[in-house]
Amino acid sequence: MATPVKSTGTKSDGAVAIAWFRKDLRLHDNAMLEAASRHPALLPVYILDPQDFQARQGAEQLQG
Repeated sequence: MATPVKSTGTKSDGAVAIAWFRKDLRLHDNAMLEAASRHPALLPVYILDPQDFQARQGAEQLQG
């Protein structure tokens, strides 16, 4: 269930900006997040990839 976000008092046309974080979760210098945050309604999204939690073997482990 989604948690309601407090309104900033800015009117919106019903559209929502989606900030899709893929591998880069930095916040302080993230140009995509800065651009999306100019929109009155923002939905940040990060999807966990189960492969990120699997043990790697051999040369693949060194490639990161």
